[in-house]
Amino acid sequence: MDFLRSQWFFLSLLFLASACKCLAQDRDSWQSYDEGDYTKALKETRPLAERGDPEAQFRLGLMYADGNGVPQSHEDAADWYGKAARQKYGPAQMNLGLLYLVGDGVPKDAKLARTWLTAAAEQGVARAQFAMGLLHSDGVSAAQDDAEAAKWFQLAAKEGLAVAQCSLGSLYMSGRGVEKDEKEGIKWLRRAARQGDVSAMEKLGMAYVEGAGVEIDLEEGIRLLRQAADAGNAVAQTNLGLLVLRGTGVPQSDPEALELFRKAAEQGLASARSRLGSMHEHGRGVPQDNIQAYIWYSLAVLAGDEGTVPLRDRVERKLDAEQLEGALEVIGEREFIDGARQTR
Repeated sequence: MDFLRSQWFFLSLLFLASACKCLAQDRDSWQSYDEGDYTKALKETRPLAERGDPEAQFRLGLMYADGNGVPQSHEDAADWYGKAARQKYGPAQMNLGLLYLVGDGVPKDAKLARTWLTAAAEQGVARAQFAMGLLHSDGVSAAQDDAEAAKWFQLAAKEGLAVAQCSLGSLYMSGRGVEKDEKEGIKWLRRAARQGDVSAMEKLGMAYVEGAGVEIDLEEGIRLLRQAADAGNAVAQTNLGLLVLRGTGVPQSDPEALELFRKAAEQGLASARSRLGSMHEHGRGVPQDNIQAYIWYSLAVLAGDEGTVPLRDRVERKLDAEQLEGALEVIGEREFIDGARQTR
């Protein structure tokens, strides 16, 4: 659930920040805001908002959310979003729903979050449709229901939202909530990847590596994985690291694999942390070090990888009391850093 909380926090910031761009073409009076003249934008926007214009109320909410032209206040942002949302203004309904979901500026309330996100999604706001898909896919504030998730992802995907296209493609590849159809899955992953969605690049890359819905093409698969890995996708970094470690389609290189695992492990990916522990335990690409192996195996377990427990326990038996105490101190410090990252 920690991952889900951080994911939703990211989404809320993404939607709040991108909404301005969505409205930039709607009204000439927003030009001063888009040019960074927030003092003038406030003078233009507040009178309209106070007279009940829902677009202006929404824009004023964004100004408070970002602290542009006014002191930052998520409470005031929620208040203005609420005024616009009650006038059935879709983007405001979406942002208000996200605030209730994460408890930012309003008390955390899953039921109200779902109510407002549903209202926005039913008006055709693609990001809200995607959010509804995530609610049902992950079972956050709604019963876990892959078929319902697929319905919302499909609506948002047809509107061209890349992240929804990627999610829908993943469902078709796995057969979750829809009849399994790898070719249909590849179609949606390609659309998302063409828009620059790095998660879609990673999934499409692995499809080429494994021959899922396409003919095996290691060159194309590795190209896509490397592109996603270079963009910082932790899953792509780990999968590419495994290919490099085995010399599959690329020159074998322990040091390169180690670096890829390290980048993904630093982002908190459990499987990468386990792989990094293995590299230290067996001295691949790095001097053999049971203490570092124990640290990374332990961090993998703490990140949810129960399969690494036997590996951690095996290495622990090789450590003396002083080594174990030092390792536990490092693990505790790392847990604190991970927790701080998730709450930022």
